[in-house]
Amino acid sequence: MINKATTRKNYLRLLEYDRQADQLAPELGHKQLRKLTLNIDNSYHDVLSRIAIIEGISKTEAVRRAINFYSEVFGDEVLFPAPTPT
Repeated sequence: MINKATTRKNYLRLLEYDRQADQLAPELGHKQLRKLTLNIDNSYHDVLSRIAIIEGISKTEAVRRAINFYSEVFGDEVLFPAPTPT
């Protein structure tokens, strides 16, 4: 379990990320694709490739689905917090 100080620090980092993302949004547009390069162990790459083959999808789509699944675990309240007055 993450301690309270770490949770608070991470929350503040998330709010700063939100602030910066809001500033970049007009430049990037809502449908702008962003490139992500992953350096992962061969075993992760192997599993990702196998999942993509079994599902008949691209590795990119497999990563998207994994992110969607993981984001459901956190929920919108955690991922997109409303700033609290200090």
